[in-house]
Amino acid sequence: MSELEDVEVTVKDTVPWLCGRRPTEERNQGMGNTLMRSLSVLAVAGASLALAFPAGAATGSTAQPTPQGTVNVQGRLHHVPKALADEINSQDWGGLTAGQLAQAGIRPGMQPDSAELAKADVTLEAAQKGPVARAGKYRAHTESAHGCNKRVCIYVWGKKLKVREWDSTAANGGYRCTYVAYWAAGKIIGTSRQVCGKSSFYSVWAINRSFKNKTKLCNTWVGLAGRPCETVHR
Repeated sequence: MSELEDVEVTVKDTVPWLCGRRPTEERNQGMGNTLMRSLSVLAVAGASLALAFPAGAATGSTAQPTPQGTVNVQGRLHHVPKALADEINSQDWGGLTAGQLAQAGIRPGMQPDSAELAKADVTLEAAQKGPVARAGKYRAHTESAHGCNKRVCIYVWGKKLKVREWDSTAANGGYRCTYVAYWAAGKIIGTSRQVCGKSSFYSVWAINRSFKNKTKLCNTWVGLAGRPCETVHR
């Protein structure tokens, strides 16, 4: 019996898996526990990085600001998206709406202010109302300087630098509402009230003002293509 006990002790000491788990199973379980701990650490680290660097930050991409442009309305600079500013300043408003123009502070019935007219190279000589627009036929002064571009025409009547009357017409092919803008030296100095109708439109402005030599006068109508101009000179 003592020999058997010695053998049993020897077997237990030298072959431990006979009394429990095999060595390979123990190693596998240990490696599995280590792997799970490593994955947990990686998951926590990934969540921390996601909080610290939101989507797009890792690549360095950021939202680019919209380029801005300016529109001069009665001496006041209005900042709007550059694409809109370029279209307004092109002075051809065939593709523009009243809502888009309102973004730049342009609206119907803007009467000129004497202080702002001075900045627009205009000398105030008498208190005047703004332009008056109507639907219907227009009869121009025979001695006026005039010109047309696309659907819009301009008529300027006066002598040398003094402009007594400045009118404009617009050909219309269907019912619409619109208004006309008056430009001097690249700045809007006044607008008519809104007019609606199916026929053509015209605007009359007994402006009675003097302009600086070589000042360019232009007209544009909302939603109607064209930008005719005349130049005042001695």
